[in-house]
Amino acid sequence: MVNPKLKVKYELHYLDTDVTGRSESEFESALIKLIYFPTQGELDGGTSYRVAIGFDVIADFDNRGTRESEPGQTRSLRLWAWHSVSSPAG
Repeated sequence: MVNPKLKVKYELHYLDTDVTGRSESEFESALIKLIYFPTQGELDGGTSYRVAIGFDVIADFDNRGTRESEPGQTRSLRLWAWHSVSSPAG
């Protein structure tokens, strides 16, 4: 967590297989996610809430091509919003 309102998550997927009798070792995909929590608080009656806004960058290294063809890469960007509401324990 960078600070209480900003969180950074990352994933790196690596593939190591020998399914076809040939060993393959390569990076499959990478993900970087920024999550910002602009506000949180408590509603009337003790119900708490938290709002999050996020941004993902996903790189998919499509290494499934043959040796003669050049593998492609796919990148995608996502912007999303999320909220959570929890009732008081009682």
